[in-house]
Amino acid sequence: PHPSGTMLVVADKTNWPGTAPGCGCVRAFELESGLPVRELGEPQCSEGAGPCHLTVTQRHVLVANYVGGTVAVLPILPNGAGVGPSVCVLTHPSSGAGAHARQDMAHPHMITLSPDQRFAFVPDLGNNMVVAYAFDDLSGQLTPHGQTPMPRGVGPRHMAFHPDAEFAYVLNELSNTVSTLPYNASTGALAPPVATISALVEQPGRRSDRGGAAEIVASPDGKRVYCTVRLGRDTDPMRAAPAFPFGVEYNVVATFAVKEGGGGLTLLGNVSSGGSMPWGCVLVPGAAGHGGTEDLLLVQNQYQAWQGEGKGTGGEGVGQLAAFTAGGEGGAAFVGI
Repeated sequence: PHPSGTMLVVADKTNWPGTAPGCGCVRAFELESGLPVRELGEPQCSEGAGPCHLTVTQRHVLVANYVGGTVAVLPILPNGAGVGPSVCVLTHPSSGAGAHARQDMAHPHMITLSPDQRFAFVPDLGNNMVVAYAFDDLSGQLTPHGQTPMPRGVGPRHMAFHPDAEFAYVLNELSNTVSTLPYNASTGALAPPVATISALVEQPGRRSDRGGAAEIVASPDGKRVYCTVRLGRDTDPMRAAPAFPFGVEYNVVATFAVKEGGGGLTLLGNVSSGGSMPWGCVLVPGAAGHGGTEDLLLVQNQYQAWQGEGKGTGGEGVGQLAAFTAGGEGGAAFVGI
């Protein structure tokens, strides 16, 4: 949503009429009582195929195009009239020499801002690095500001900053791991990882290269980090685990304790995501209906349940939202659907 709370901006992979061929789009909707009621203006070209993530500031929308290998900035139009054509487009070059089959080209998977919004960071799964830009929210311009290589073949997907902004946590999709990177808030320099830890609890038959880590968030108090891991979309046999009633053991929420000072993580455990293919998660502080004292972690599952071995689609049934308590001494605890 826009900071004003009156507009919702979404990335749409559809090639809408009037946009460039092969291009996804960015769309804006008016919000009333938190619900979209009408579209504002025309869909705007995202300047690349497969837009998969965007960040909204007071003046601009920053979008990452996974398939197109580009990042772009579009302006928020005056008087809440929607989104205008891009004012900045940058292409991520690629050698196509990645360690994994999915690292054949640049794949920007997220574009997020530093806590002070002076710098933008793009985990690029294909190039196996995090790309940094200086960001000017007045003009909407991105200026290259360095690259941080990640461990070979891990496939960085998303990232979250510690609230004190001294460390960033990068979620690696292809290895189901989380890396801790020192961050200098003054200079915007993101150092190479000082530690990388698995998001999956060791279990017999579980392979770290199965499934796919999806989303990561850090708690406002800096004590916990949470991420989701999805069931892989292949057709290899996968054994079910009784401890995870909604599917196999890869559809999980992982909880990490943040070490003192923020410079490392300890895996506390995995719980079922409450569905199948958990793509996104968000923290809701002091959620209503829970005494106003508990934080909730909301997890968006693409499906209600795992479809079964060898099906290959990842699940069945409509999407399912699951809620978990967050914070406290232990890991995330399932609340309901």
